[in-house]
Amino acid sequence: MADGDGMAKSTGIVILIVGFLAALGVVAAAVLGREAETPDRPSGVEFDLPRAPGVPDAPPLPDIPTAPSPDPT
Repeated sequence: MADGDGMAKSTGIVILIVGFLAALGVVAAAVLGREAETPDRPSGVEFDLPRAPGVPDAPPLPDIPTAPSPDPT
C-alpha cells in the first residue's frame, strides 16, 4: 500500500505544478494583452480586402419576412 500513497503524492505535485504554470500563463496573457496596442477603429468594422481575380461578388441576401409589430393601442 505504500507504493500507492507515493503515487498519489507524485500525482498531486504534478497537478499543482501544472496548475501553477497555467495560472502563470493566464496572468502573462492578461499583462501582454493589456499592453498591446489597440487599433484605432470601432469594433465591428468589416475589412475591405481585395478579391482575387475572377472571384464574383456574393449574391444579395433575400428579404426575410418578419411578423408585423403589435398594435400599441
